[in-house]
Amino acid sequence: MFKTTCRFESNLPRKGMKITFFHTTLGLFSLNMVALTRLQNGITENLVSVAYLT
Repeated sequence: MFKTTCRFESNLPRKGMKITFFHTTLGLFSLNMVALTRLQNGITENLVSVAYLT
């Protein structure tokens, strides 16, 4: 899911295991922040949906 929804392969600025790990960790951290923000606002469904985040 993460690879297809975030276009993981095309967004990597450089190659390498360290950069890949950092990029993946940053993406997962961002999804966690979205989920926590939604929980704080009382939303309990589709926690990691990034639609309508403007």
